[in-house]
Amino acid sequence: MTRTLKLSIAATTLIVVTGLGLFAFSVFADAAALDFESYTLGNIHGQDGWSKTGGYDVEVTSSFGVLGFGTQSLRFSNAVTSGSFGDQTFSKSLVDEAGETTAPNGGFSGGTRQNHFEAEFEIRPMQLSQQPGLFMSVSPDRGDGARMSYLGFSDEADGIKVNFFDVTSVTDPAVFSETIVATGLSRAVTHTAKFEIDFKNGPSNDVVKIYIDGVLVHTGTTWENYYRFDDESNPGLAVNEGRTVDSLLFMARGTAAPTTLGLGYLIDNVELLSSMVVIPPATLVVDDDLACPGATYTTIQAAVDDANPGDTVEVCDGTYDEDVNVNKSIILSGSGIDMAIVQGQGAGEAGALVISADDVEVSGFTVNGTGVSAIRINGARDNISIHDNKAIAATGKNAFLTDGGQSNHTIEENTFEGDASQLVYVNGTASVANASTNVNFVGNTFAGTATGPALGMEADDSMVNHNVFTTSTGYTTIENFGTGNATIRNNIGNPGAGDGFVSAVAVDGTCNWWGDASGPSGVGPGSGEAVGLNVDASTWLTTSDLDGPCDGPLPPAPDVTVTIVKYIDGVHANATSASSLSFPMDASWDAANIGAGSGSFALSTVGFNNPNPYEATTADMTSGADYSAEEDLTGPNVGASCADSKPFALVGYSTGDSEVAAAGNPVSTTTPALTSIATSTYIIVWNETCTTTLTLEKVVVNDNTGTSVDSDWTLFASGPSPISGAEGDVAVTDAVVTPGTYDLSEVGPAGYTASDWVCTGAALQDDSDTVTVGAGEHVICTITNDDDAPPPVPPPPANACATPGTAPLGYTLVNGTTGSDNITIAPFTMFVGKGGNDNVKGPADGNYILCMGTGSDLIVLGNGDFTIQAGNGNNSVTTGNGDGFISAGPGGDRIITGNGMQTINADGGNNVVRTGDGDKTVTTGTGSDQIVTGSGNDDINAGGGTNNVDAGAGDDTITTGTANDTINGGADTDTCNAGGGINSLSNCEL
Repeated sequence: MTRTLKLSIAATTLIVVTGLGLFAFSVFADAAALDFESYTLGNIHGQDGWSKTGGYDVEVTSSFGVLGFGTQSLRFSNAVTSGSFGDQTFSKSLVDEAGETTAPNGGFSGGTRQNHFEAEFEIRPMQLSQQPGLFMSVSPDRGDGARMSYLGFSDEADGIKVNFFDVTSVTDPAVFSETIVATGLSRAVTHTAKFEIDFKNGPSNDVVKIYIDGVLVHTGTTWENYYRFDDESNPGLAVNEGRTVDSLLFMARGTAAPTTLGLGYLIDNVELLSSMVVIPPATLVVDDDLACPGATYTTIQAAVDDANPGDTVEVCDGTYDEDVNVNKSIILSGSGIDMAIVQGQGAGEAGALVISADDVEVSGFTVNGTGVSAIRINGARDNISIHDNKAIAATGKNAFLTDGGQSNHTIEENTFEGDASQLVYVNGTASVANASTNVNFVGNTFAGTATGPALGMEADDSMVNHNVFTTSTGYTTIENFGTGNATIRNNIGNPGAGDGFVSAVAVDGTCNWWGDASGPSGVGPGSGEAVGLNVDASTWLTTSDLDGPCDGPLPPAPDVTVTIVKYIDGVHANATSASSLSFPMDASWDAANIGAGSGSFALSTVGFNNPNPYEATTADMTSGADYSAEEDLTGPNVGASCADSKPFALVGYSTGDSEVAAAGNPVSTTTPALTSIATSTYIIVWNETCTTTLTLEKVVVNDNTGTSVDSDWTLFASGPSPISGAEGDVAVTDAVVTPGTYDLSEVGPAGYTASDWVCTGAALQDDSDTVTVGAGEHVICTITNDDDAPPPVPPPPANACATPGTAPLGYTLVNGTTGSDNITIAPFTMFVGKGGNDNVKGPADGNYILCMGTGSDLIVLGNGDFTIQAGNGNNSVTTGNGDGFISAGPGGDRIITGNGMQTINADGGNNVVRTGDGDKTVTTGTGSDQIVTGSGNDDINAGGGTNNVDAGAGDDTITTGTANDTINGGADTDTCNAGGGINSLSNCEL
C-alpha cells in the first residue's frame, strides 16, 4: 500500500535537551546483530530476511576500509525515490515483536509480545564533501510501513543533520512534531544512532529515547497517537491502539538526488532487540471533559483498563456516571471528596467502585452507591488502602462492603454515610468461618443512619481506632463477630443512637469515649453509650479528645464550696475601710446533696460560715453544683454607682479557683452564675468608696478690652468644709468636702460682669449661688465673668481746632509736618497740619478731627462724625455718612459729604458742595458756588456771586446775594430769598 507521510502538517516544535545520559542494555529476550560479512554483494533483497522489492539504490557493497565496518556494508542513497512503503528496504525481523499489550500486528510480526525495543546502527557518508540532496529516514517498523518512530539523516553544508518526528497530539489529523537532535556531524568519522522504546498501555505515554554517538540527545514519544486518533491511519477510529515493531525500515522517499547514485551512506553493525523490562510506573489522567492538563481519558474504567500494575490513575474534578472495577494493582487517586464523584449505575451485587485486585490504593473520591454498596472489596484480596473518600450508601444498602478471606487492609480518614442497612460491613458476603484478618479502620467518620450496626466487623486481628461514630442506628454502633484479637479503642460513640457496642467474642474495647465521663452504660457502670457482654470497657476516655487520658473511671469528685469575699478600693475589706458596715447578699444554688434553693446573707465584720471578716463560705455541695450570688443594692450602704449618694458603690465581680486567682481575673458587672462547679471557687465582690468632691471653676471672657485671666479671681465655697482658691488650684479642684449646703462667691478685678453660678452633679438653690452637695456626689460649679464694654467716644467738638495742641478725650493727637504730608490715620484721631499740601486719608469708619494748615489739602474719610477745619487753599474734602462740621478758607473748595446732620462753611472762592441726605447748614462766601444737597431740611446761604443751588426734598431755606442765581428748591415747601440780579427760581413755594 502506498501512503504519504503527513509531514506537511508536522509542527516545528523544538524540544530542548536538558540532560544527557548513556544507555545501558537490558537483558535481551530476542536480539539480532547484522554486519553483512556473510552477505552476497549486490541486491540486499532476500538475504538473511532483508527485503527490498523496489528499484532503489540500496545494495551490499565493500566497506572501503572504513574502520570498524569489516569488509562489507550496506550502501544507501536516494538517487531513486518513491512514495511507496512496502517495497522499501526492511531489515531482518526479530522473532519476538514489541508493542503495547493489545496493539495489532497485522500478521507482519509475531512471537512473544515484549514491551521494550532497541535498534542501533552505524552510519558514514561515502564522501568527505557534501552530497547535495542526500537524505535517508530510518524507522522502527513491523514490515509494512506502519512506522512507530522516525530519524532523518540529511547531508548539509556544515555536516550531517539528524531530525526526529513524534506525535504528541490527540487530534484528527495528528500533528507531527519535529525536533533537530544533531547538526554538523563530521563526514570524516563514523556515527552511531540508536532508538530505545518503552511501550506503555494507553495513549500518550510511550517513551522514545534517541542516542547519537552514545549520548542521549532527546526523549519523546512514539507515533501511537497517530494510529489512535487520525482517521487516515484508523478509518472511523475503530482501533484505538498503536502498532508493533520487529525491524527497521530504511526509506528513500521525497525528492530524488540522482548525483548520489552509487554513493550516499554506508550502514553497518545493525543491532535489534526486544525484551520485557520493568517500566517505571505511569500516570494516566482522567477528566470527563478532557480539560485537565494531561488528560487523555474521559472515563475512569478506560484508564484502569489501560493501566499497568504499579501505575497511577489520576481523576480530575467531575462526575463520572459509571461503575468502576479496579482489577489491577494500581493507585486510583481522585482530586478530592465532592470534587471527583463516582455515580454508580448498576443495581446489582457489584458496587459502584469495586476492588478486585491486591495492592490497590483508592483516595480522593465521593462514591454514590446504587447497588449493594458504594465501595466493595471483592474476593480474597490483600493489602488494600482506602483513604480520604466519602462513600454514600444506596437506601437499605452498604456504604462499604468486603468479602471474606481478606487481609491487611487500611481504611483511613473516610466518611461513610447514607440511609443504610449496615453502614459498613466487613466480611459481609462471607461466613464467619472465612473471616478476614488485619482489616483496620483508623480516623474514619461513620455518619448517616442504619437499620443495623454502623460497623459490622467480622475480621480477626483487626483494629478500629480513632473513629467518630455519629450514625443513628436501629441496633448498635459496632457489632463484632470475628473470632478474636480485635482492638476497638479510642473511638467516639453516639449515645442515644442505639446500643453502643456488642461482641460475640472477647474484644479490647478500652479507651473509647462513650459520650459521658462516667463511662458506658449497659453492662458498664456509667451513663454513656451502652456496651454489651464480651467487651472489655474497664477503662475509658473521660473527654471527647481521642488522644486524651484514658483515665476512666474517675475517682468520686470531692465536694465543693464557694467563698464570697468583699474588696473595697482594690483590697480585702476590713472594719476601717468598710466603716464597720454590713453588706447584704442574695444567693441561689442547686446541688445534688442539698437540693435547689435561694437565700440571703451578709458580709460584715463577722464572717459568715467563715472565720474571716467580710467573707462567707457556702455549705459543702456535691461536685457539679450551680451557684449564683449578687450584692443587694436596695439598702443604704451600697449603690449601683456613686451617683446613688451612698457611702459605697458596686464595681463588679470576679471569680477564680482561689482568692488570688479571682483577684487577678477581669472584673465584670454581670452577676456571677457558676455552673457545674468541679472545684471550690471564690467570688470577689468589688466595691469602691464614694467620696464627696466639690470643684470651683472660673471662665473669663475678654471680648472687649479686658486682659484679666481666670487665676486673677479667688473662688469661695462656704459651708461644712469651706474651700477657696484660684481656678485650677488643688484647694478648689476635686476637693473632698463634707456633704451639705455651700454658698458660692468670688473676689476679683473690676470691670467684669459675673454670671450666675452653674453646677453639674447637684442642683443650685433659687438664689443661684447656693448648692447642696450630697454624699458621694462629685459636683463642679462654674462662674463666668465677661469684661465690660468701654464707654463710647464722644463726637468731635465743633471747636476742637481752637486748641490744636490738645486732643479731646478719646482722641489721639497726630501732628503733621510743615511739608506736604501723605498720611493715613485711624479713627478717633486728631490730625493737625502744619502747612503744605497735605493728603490725609481715614478710610476706616469712625470719628475724626482734622485741623489743616494753609495749603491745598486732599481729605478723604470713611463713615463717622467729623470736625474739619480745611484752612486756606483750594481744598478737596470727601467724607462718608455722619454728623459734623466743615470750615474752609477763602479758596475754591470741593466738599462732598454723605448722609447726616452737617454744618459746612466754605467762605470765599468758587466752591462746590455736594451732600447726602440729612439736615444741612451750608454757608458760602462771595464766589460763584455750586451747592447740591439731598433730602432734609436745609438752610443754605450762598452769598454774593452767581450761584447754582439745587436742594433735595425737605423744607429748605435758600438765600442768595445780588448776582444772577439759579435756585431749585426741590420737593416739599421751600423758602427762596434771591437778592438783586436776574434769578431763576423753581420749586420755591415761599
